[in-house]
Amino acid sequence: MANTTVYQAFRDTAQQWGDKPFVYTLPETAEIYGIDAGELTYGQALERIDALRAGYAAAGYGHGHRVGILLENRPVFFLHWFALNSLGVSIVPINPDLRAAELEYLIGHSEMIMAIALPSRHQDLVEAAQRAWNAPRPAPATFLMKTANVPCCTPPAPQAAPRAACWPINTSTMPVNGIGTLVVWSRWSTAKSAC
Repeated sequence: MANTTVYQAFRDTAQQWGDKPFVYTLPETAEIYGIDAGELTYGQALERIDALRAGYAAAGYGHGHRVGILLENRPVFFLHWFALNSLGVSIVPINPDLRAAELEYLIGHSEMIMAIALPSRHQDLVEAAQRAWNAPRPAPATFLMKTANVPCCTPPAPQAAPRAACWPINTSTMPVNGIGTLVVWSRWSTAKSAC
């Protein structure tokens, strides 16, 4: 198997071992994060990943885009990472312990165009983006994390040769939870984009 992306490696494994456990969330962990306890098989995960992938693809995300993920230590982190990776999107894992100035630096330096985050972190991200881009309001829009509600991508991805997406190194961020939301902003426009 010649895998060129993390998604492809996962897909190949899921096709071979679909009924095997991919991740197991302990009851005590589930209680802390407010998510379901139990097992997620490779096959179930692949179905969810492909649904997210379809939503991101329909919204125009692809090679050259960078998307932040702030979902703490929850299994859903992997689902978004693999879905975005399948389209060539690079993810920017966001450490939940970053201070305001560090978050501002990360957003500005990484050039992310969207962040997938827990609702409790939206305001922090929006404020950091405003400071990073010296903008009064970088046109954030909040969407529930459902396939049908993946926001339109603005601006289009830079023209880049198709290649495997990467994960910029950032300390202390690992996988994620159940219900989260998308926070979208644009450095290039103060108008809400339309699909």
